[in-house]
Amino acid sequence: VNISEVIRESIASLYPIGQRKKIQINLSEHQPEVLVLGSPLSLLRVFNNLLSNAIKFTPAGKSITVDISKLEGEIIIKVIDQGIGISKENLEFIFNSFTKASREGTQGEKSTGLGLYITQRIINLHRGRIDVESTIGHGSTFTVKLPAL
Repeated sequence: VNISEVIRESIASLYPIGQRKKIQINLSEHQPEVLVLGSPLSLLRVFNNLLSNAIKFTPAGKSITVDISKLEGEIIIKVIDQGIGISKENLEFIFNSFTKASREGTQGEKSTGLGLYITQRIINLHRGRIDVESTIGHGSTFTVKLPAL
């Protein structure tokens, strides 16, 4: 699977939602083709979830960047938002099912608390991993690392 194509598809499908909040989604690709072994539909679900969360928790007028690079046999995808951030107390729970860290978006958008749990499971099935860094009031960076082909 060309992961860049999957991510471009995800951005295109979520573009109207971002536009309603006046959020710009930028794509930064450092390689022309980045291939991983996996399910295009499952990987699309991963990036739809990460991007929809970024949109949900980013205030109007801000931006989101998706950065794709390759380093030492890994494809590294970062979803970087300028959102409200996640508290240190909640960071340890965000990948749990029905997490108590679940909350409403910046415009009252609802959440089931399952999205990041499912995202992590899909990434694990693809022999990858996901990490998050976040600062309250400054945003979050979700980093997905997948084995490159």
